Amino acid sequence: MNLSEIENITGEKSKIDKRTFTVVPYSPVFIGSGIDKRKGLDFYCRGGKTYFFNLKKIYEYYLHDIDSLEHALLKGNLDQFIKGKGEKPENFIQQSVNGDVLGQELMQPTTDGFGNPIIPGSSLKGSIRTALFAQLFSDKKMSSNEYSRLIKGRNVSAKAIENLLLSTREGGKAPNYDLGRVLRISDSTFKKEDLEVFNSVVINETNDGFQYKVMGRGSRNSANLLDATIISKLALSFDADLVKPANVTMTIDQGTLKSIGWKQSFNFQFIANCCNLLSKRLIEYELDYIKVAIQDRKELIPLKNEYEYLLEDVNQCIEDTQNGKICWIQRVGWGSGWLGMTGAHALLKDPRGNEYIDSLRKATPRMFRKTGDFEYPKTRKIVLDFDKNPSSTMGWVLVEAK
Repeated sequence: MNLSEIENITGEKSKIDKRTFTVVPYSPVFIGSGIDKRKGLDFYCRGGKTYFFNLKKIYEYYLHDIDSLEHALLKGNLDQFIKGKGEKPENFIQQSVNGDVLGQELMQPTTDGFGNPIIPGSSLKGSIRTALFAQLFSDKKMSSNEYSRLIKGRNVSAKAIENLLLSTREGGKAPNYDLGRVLRISDSTFKKEDLEVFNSVVINETNDGFQYKVMGRGSRNSANLLDATIISKLALSFDADLVKPANVTMTIDQGTLKSIGWKQSFNFQFIANCCNLLSKRLIEYELDYIKVAIQDRKELIPLKNEYEYLLEDVNQCIEDTQNGKICWIQRVGWGSGWLGMTGAHALLKDPRGNEYIDSLRKATPRMFRKTGDFEYPKTRKIVLDFDKNPSSTMGWVLVEAK
């Protein structure tokens, strides 16, 4: 929508607050494209690196031996097929990245039209929206009875509360009156060289303590990390020497803000405060979870240390923003989507916090740990290091105004 269109709809000239920020991963960041690549068919691994085949080149080169090539494709051993023909697999490579795929499939990231990985503006905006929702919920001081009424539903959705707090239309649900319409965020484009293969496992709290999951076997879990199902992703690296911050443009349309009837102050400092506050609370809850899990799984200590460092950085962002600098840490991508739907808003310190949590527990007891503490999900996705030990979480980014 251009400025003249806004003026025609609202009757007022638009007042645009446009800022350029940088965004950089603070941990591996994966926003999936929905496409998976298969080991031996689309890529092979050697010496701690993953090599992607140029399939068009392979087809053209072995067109005279198409039957053997099709057989190799069915078996998923293209690298062995090429070696067997006396050629070198590296002669048919399109791209290589750091990291070895430990699973059989590699989840692919979202990219632009040139194949460069991106953090979509919609992903950043969705995460910011969750933070705004959490803060507005805290400011609302909703009664526990009203809260219980609004969260009812099979999935204990917070959508009704979201509509109530983020829309100026009575009853909510009208997108033209939603606060999200005021904020526009561009994609953040990184380089292909910023990608790296990360392998992760899922840890789950069961009746027998914290155990690693074996996927596709119902509720069965594996006590042995080496037996856990490996999930491999081609994600943005968080190596500061490798990945440089990418630019992202954010716009707040003050004219539209006025036209929808929003009464509160809404600016980038408010966004930073909301994001930092929610991140602080989420990290504190993550630390609570990990500290309990460490009693069963000592190998999770590096994960605890990482969260403690991350909490220090969030506290520094809070202090910097109070002193006039606009910066925040937020979580996006794989592993963070549950926040907006299942009660992140109730994590914030609030006089009625225990009442909200009790309402959630009564509505959906399966989301709570056996200890009775507020905890969802019961699982955590954990990134492994090169020695296959737990080392990192995923999805945290730092956003700073230029």
